Amino acid sequence: GPEQRDPGRDNMVWAAGSFTWAASALRLGSHVGWALDPARRVMRRYRDQLRDWWDWKDLMSGPGTRAGGPACPTPPPGPQAPGWDLSGQPWCNSHYTRQLIGWAIPLALSGQHWDGPAGRLTLRPADGAPLRLHIFLNGGAGWLDRRHREIRCVLGVLRIRHLVVLRPGDDQPIADLSGPWELVPGDVLHY
Repeated sequence: GPEQRDPGRDNMVWAAGSFTWAASALRLGSHVGWALDPARRVMRRYRDQLRDWWDWKDLMSGPGTRAGGPACPTPPPGPQAPGWDLSGQPWCNSHYTRQLIGWAIPLALSGQHWDGPAGRLTLRPADGAPLRLHIFLNGGAGWLDRRHREIRCVLGVLRIRHLVVLRPGDDQPIADLSGPWELVPGDVLHY
């Protein structure tokens, strides 16, 4: 039980798991505000407290984690070296591909499903998602602007043969269009 553990032992926080959880919750139909809360906390930690946008770590040290680890349960006598208490600091596993799970969040917000061989793009925005959402396809990127009912290419080429846009929260189509379209930066497809 917790009463038998030394502080700093087995109390790591898997920050990257928050992105997985958020993307999964969005895909399962949870409201955006609730689903994104764990990922927002991790983002705030890196942005506002650590001020490090480039070296993301999978694990954060939990309360009571010391530089000496479980083998050094008390600080050495005399003045403590800076950084002795590592509570809440990044711990290990930096620069790995696991952090790429963060890219699942924009895809989950737009509800994007891309069938590349068929050229079929289906978008089912999450409940409470912003009106402007990212789209990432092989070969290009763009925006879904729900207010203006358009898809805008911003990078590369968007090659779409079939477009389906569904209402947030259900499977009722707002648009079901057949192309083909080849959009380059600045091109807009209205639906």
